[in-house]
Parts: sequence; C-alpha cells; structure tokens
Amino acid sequence: MTREEVLHKLREISNCGTELLSRLDRRPLSEENEAALRLLAQAVQDELRGEYERMLPERIQKTLTVFEISVYSPTIDEAWKGTGVSRLKVDGAITGKWQEVFEAVVYKLTKYL
Repeated sequence: MTREEVLHKLREISNCGTELLSRLDRRPLSEENEAALRLLAQAVQDELRGEYERMLPERIQKTLTVFEISVYSPTIDEAWKGTGVSRLKVDGAITGKWQEVFEAVVYKLTKYL
C-alpha cells in the first residue's frame, strides 16, 4: 500500500473508534445506540484483526513498503495486541472497559496521523 493508502486506512479505523467513543458518552444507552456500539466495535475488531493477520506471514512482510514496515505494521500490532480490543467481548455487557479499550485504540492509531 502507498503511504496515502496506509494513512487513509488508519484514519478510517480511528474514525470508527472515535464514533464509538462518542456514542459511549450518550447515557443512558438506548437499544438503538447499544446496537450501533456493538456494530462499531465489531467493525474495529474485524478491521484490526484482518490487517494484523494479513501482515503476519513472512512472505507478505517481504512485499511491504518501508512505510508499512516502519509505521503501519507496528501500529496495527500495538492496536490489536496492546489495547485489549482483541479480547473484548462485543456481545457482552457494555462497561467502562469499552471506554478504556477504544481510547487506547484511537490513541495508537492516531500517533502517526
């Protein structure tokens, strides 16, 4: 991916996380808002998991650009493994843990934007 594509992908995932955080601030949670939160959380999880798994094989790493190797891959790795999003139960109770996890995800993803 080009530098622009990498930054665009990071922005997309970050925007989804930011929207989720914004919706978490709306209390009490309506059924509609809760459903939207779960969809956003699943989207962030799926996107991070997909990108993390896509870049794992050594044969893929050999084809990555310098920017992908130095910025994108470590950012996705940190966001997936270091924030708790990989362990978050999207179908479980929406607790304060969600706030912590998605704040960490957005922070990790926006460090390079």
